[in-house]
Amino acid sequence: QGGQIQAWNFLVDVLMEGSATLLINAQGSWAELEGQQHIQADLARLPKLLLDSQEILQRSLDGKLPEQQYQSAVSDFFGEGYHATGAKLLYVIEEVHGKAGVLAVMDDPRSLLAVYNQCAEVKGEPFQFNPELAKRLDTMGEGH
Repeated sequence: QGGQIQAWNFLVDVLMEGSATLLINAQGSWAELEGQQHIQADLARLPKLLLDSQEILQRSLDGKLPEQQYQSAVSDFFGEGYHATGAKLLYVIEEVHGKAGVLAVMDDPRSLLAVYNQCAEVKGEPFQFNPELAKRLDTMGEGH
């Protein structure tokens, strides 16, 4: 259960910071976001941040991320890491499903990876999350 709490908290942090960054600061425009100085270093780190996100979520759900290691792992997202990661995931979703798609994911954060993967497939994005991880998150808390 502790691992599910970690995974939930991470998803919510990514979504909250990413949505504020994309929808408010950049008015939904990736080009606008790329022009903002404060986030450029973290946008450049997106390939690593996306892989690290997958690792944190996988290890959390597997119960293999003690709290101290979790705190250390998420510290890499401090600054603008959460913002850049969430903005990227939500931008891909917005491109396919519009703002309504983003709001639907915000309403159920567990669906983030599954919906992102569907949209990433459509958009030809180079990164997709492990499908099994996406499914585990999407059904987290059901039937337990």
